[in-house]
Amino acid sequence: MEKKEIRVNAQLRALDGESRTIEGYAIRFDEWSVDLGGFYEIIRPTAINQELLDKSDIIMNVDHDNERMLARWKEGKGTLQLELRADGLYFKFDCPTTANGDELLYNVKNGNLTECSFAFSVGDGPDDDRWYRDEQGTLRREINYIKGLYDTSIVVKAAYPSTSVSARSQEVMATVSEVDKAMDEIDKKFKNL
Repeated sequence: MEKKEIRVNAQLRALDGESRTIEGYAIRFDEWSVDLGGFYEIIRPTAINQELLDKSDIIMNVDHDNERMLARWKEGKGTLQLELRADGLYFKFDCPTTANGDELLYNVKNGNLTECSFAFSVGDGPDDDRWYRDEQGTLRREINYIKGLYDTSIVVKAAYPSTSVSARSQEVMATVSEVDKAMDEIDKKFKNL
């Protein structure tokens, strides 16, 4: 079963004046997250490539709700512009002239909404993500390959309000628990050598 994960990043702004253009970064590379429930995570530049984007159907929505769609990238076409940059995945779109779009534009321009998020799944290969403990014993996860990118989203409030990176699915938290237990067992074995 494919595990879909969600992340939140603070990189969003509306262009000045009468423009309805909203832009930002849905993903930032090589920046450690805050504590995501017992571990920290980093997304490497190798995680996303142009081939993935070119074959993806990615929706820009509000709070990961497809009923609140704002724009769409479908295999490189549509109203959502995505650009893979050295520092992350940049997006840009013109806010629709709908009640949802008008409300969003108002809140972004006034600084009420500043956070972006994305939903993804990691590849199944042995090097697609790597879990380890650093020198201080902190659990870390490096994501090297994303096999599915499903949406970029403007979020009202992160699950961890004091941070810009937050939401987790229960499936991912179960995986973290399993990895944490396995790392503890490895640590015990090495201490007994």
